[in-house]
Amino acid sequence: MALPIPVVRSTVTVETEETAREPPRNVQFVGTSKVFRVRGEHTVEETADGCRLVNEFVVDGRIPGVERFFQRNLDQELSNLEAALRRDLGLAA
Repeated sequence: MALPIPVVRSTVTVETEETAREPPRNVQFVGTSKVFRVRGEHTVEETADGCRLVNEFVVDGRIPGVERFFQRNLDQELSNLEAALRRDLGLAA
């Protein structure tokens, strides 16, 4: 994922590594970059009409404001990612 960080004024690359996995329902990971560390988990939950993806992230920023940036922008970035995946797979929005 590429997120524009305002203070850095560029896109930051995040190297991630899985720490636990239960295919196809759950994956946990850690990630590092020059400006923050992140711990996260993706969980697929069944719903009445299919499934939904639940994301949880804990961000530890090394530059002031990184955590607030994630709080404000991550949901939209994940929605953009979902839309792109749906387009690539030919699925309805």
